[in-house]
Amino acid sequence: MISLLSKNKNRFVYSSEYFNIIVGRNQKANDELIDEYKLKNNNCYWFHVYNDSSAHVILEAKEYVPLTLYMDASLYIKNHIFKPKTRDNQKSIIMITRLSDITKTSTLGLVITKNEYLMNTDSWYKIFVK
Repeated sequence: MISLLSKNKNRFVYSSEYFNIIVGRNQKANDELIDEYKLKNNNCYWFHVYNDSSAHVILEAKEYVPLTLYMDASLYIKNHIFKPKTRDNQKSIIMITRLSDITKTSTLGLVITKNEYLMNTDSWYKIFVK
């Protein structure tokens, strides 16, 4: 069971027995999440809508991460997307990578990724691996 643990002007935090899902609510919060969780935990995954603006979502795993947790985190991204047009699109593609594979740029909220997977939220299958 996933429950809302906390909510403030910068982030939502959802929690379960196996993981936490942290959702940035703006560019500054997204940027801060990367700094905070990169230092805090090596077992974190980063989620973002592919080729569109959206909340940054961090999945902080407490142990092994099964595929269903990726699906759950992807749903949280869809629910917190900045652009309603994309949120209503049933075929959004979510980019997933380890947080350690994220590099921030000089532009607030913009990152460079490597070793990412793309997941189609309509079919829940991994559709592409770089």
